[in-house]
Amino acid sequence: MRRYRVRFMPWALALFVIIMLPNMFWFALPAESDALKQTAELPWLDTVQMTFQVMMIGCLCMLENPQAKPFGLKNPMVAAALICCGIYYAFWVAYFRGSMNAPVLLALCLFPSAAFLLYGADRRNVPGTVAGAAFAICHLVATLVRL
Repeated sequence: MRRYRVRFMPWALALFVIIMLPNMFWFALPAESDALKQTAELPWLDTVQMTFQVMMIGCLCMLENPQAKPFGLKNPMVAAALICCGIYYAFWVAYFRGSMNAPVLLALCLFPSAAFLLYGADRRNVPGTVAGAAFAICHLVATLVRL
């Protein structure tokens, strides 16, 4: 932890907001016969998943590795993270148009996780990336259980 400074990272918060916007829309206007509203088979997994999500966002938003390259939208991993966000939005559109099949649900799970992992790797934020990997695993397991 000595390699990190506590400093607010606005780009991490921006990524979080970009990823959460369709979720807020979904909370406000859920699709008919909503596959995402199913109750969890493993309620403790949702708690663990949320814990890792909070840890991931906290680390990405509040820890800076001074050894990371300057932030830029042209950095390959940042660009890849933004591409993941675009694909994520495309699958949300498919979801709201009625495609609630396994590939769509898996995409809604994997692409935002990939965006966070790519951003964390670009920022050389090991704690955020480790928490992000744990979140991604929990999110994937929870998604697979619901399929």
